[in-house]
Amino acid sequence: MTSTKTKIPLVPGDIIHALKSGMTIGTKLEDWAGAFGHTTVRGENIVLTADIIELSKDRYGDSWLQDIDDLDAQKVRWSEGPYFARGPAPEGMSHWEPGTVEQVLELQARRQVLYDSVKDPEELALKLRELQRSPLGQNLPALKNITIYDAEAPKNGTAQNWDVS
Repeated sequence: MTSTKTKIPLVPGDIIHALKSGMTIGTKLEDWAGAFGHTTVRGENIVLTADIIELSKDRYGDSWLQDIDDLDAQKVRWSEGPYFARGPAPEGMSHWEPGTVEQVLELQARRQVLYDSVKDPEELALKLRELQRSPLGQNLPALKNITIYDAEAPKNGTAQNWDVS
């Protein structure tokens, strides 16, 4: 089978950005174990190299970069998506998507920062309310039975289950 796609519309030095987290891309050809991989994070800018472009190709020479300007084709390719767009990420693009576990984790991390830094209970309550009313605190997914592994826990695999609904 030969390639059915058009030429890759990108060259080394071009920038793309991740629209979703979790896509692993090859980054370096000269590796004894294969190709170095990098798992993308939403909002991350990726400066393309010759290696990234070469490693984006399948055995027929087709590349996922050929779909960079066609978001519908990306959805077809990966059954979800799109994952990438041309150019740098828009200013202020978050690394979490609304309605995802990443949103919940970011909210928890920001709450913890407040608990650690704000000592006055009234000010803390005010800041926590502001955080909950922000876009980060809205439209949270319905999560149940999240397992949180504690780095300080004994080495016997102790975990805590939390119902966050």
